[in-house]
Amino acid sequence: MTDPTRSAADDPKAPLQWEIDVPVATNPLLLASYAKLFGLTALIMGAFLSFLMAVSGSPDAIPMMVAISAGISLALFVVGVLGMAVIYRNRMSMRFTLDRRGVRAETIDRRADRVATATIVLGALTGKPGAVGTGLIAKSTADQRAAWRGIVKARFYPRLNAIALGNAWRTVMIVFCPPEHYEAAAERVRRGMARHPAPASTRSSPVGGLLLRTALVVAATLPLFTLPYPAEIDPFAPLFTLCFALASVWLIPLLSVAVIGGVGWIAGHIVLAMLDQRRSMFSPHEIYRAYEVAGGDVWAHLALAGLGGFYLVWLSLALLRGRVSSGLAGDLAQLDDD
Repeated sequence: MTDPTRSAADDPKAPLQWEIDVPVATNPLLLASYAKLFGLTALIMGAFLSFLMAVSGSPDAIPMMVAISAGISLALFVVGVLGMAVIYRNRMSMRFTLDRRGVRAETIDRRADRVATATIVLGALTGKPGAVGTGLIAKSTADQRAAWRGIVKARFYPRLNAIALGNAWRTVMIVFCPPEHYEAAAERVRRGMARHPAPASTRSSPVGGLLLRTALVVAATLPLFTLPYPAEIDPFAPLFTLCFALASVWLIPLLSVAVIGGVGWIAGHIVLAMLDQRRSMFSPHEIYRAYEVAGGDVWAHLALAGLGGFYLVWLSLALLRGRVSSGLAGDLAQLDDD
């Protein structure tokens, strides 16, 4: 009798499909992914808090901020894993399809959709955009697709019956297989990647460019945190702008709209503050003397803030127009199988 799995693997036009319950709280590959995610969260949180301590003149508090970030991320990792073990009973139903165009991973477990919806609703009701974002991401990743031409590397784990598919800089999908399907799936992945090799543009890592833009964004927002009298501003506005600017660089360009709004609000505040100060003086000479008494070269600082704001707006428009690619959005475009 002919093995149907082997026949499907030999015929590139015949889709290879199966459903499987994935142990979300005990699978080593998923645990490693969670650890990387929360480790990155700790790094970002620690960097932000350290940055705030530095610009506020409290560098001695930086070690404590780093320790707090690491502790919170570790606690969230443990609680998250335990929560998945309880809520999903350590099983997530998924469907995988391998065909001539690429790979598709679908979360068919209704509990996952209900949890994502509840997260969005609770986040909206409690005013927590982070929770809303988490729920939206969960919904958007419930149906993932990856074209063969967008896959640069594949790591095979026969003992775990899993295949990790990655682009030039990160793992984009893990294919979990029943034992009887693993060899056929591995062969289909090898053939798909061989017949549809990734182009040279896909094989180059964008990390260097993303890190450079990250450094430029931080440098551009730094003068906004230390605006002198009479233009000093609450740290929330520059922090808001910085967070959305970094998110637009690494995630999706649409977040750049908030960056433009943040820069516009700060610019309006500076203009109104300067006009108000001018009205309170008798002459431009006395204005300048007042600024000197306040400390520092105000005009040079405002010029740096203006250059930083100009760069943030330019980068935002370039991202929105597609002249510059965001990290995640660029990945999705490369993985698109249409």
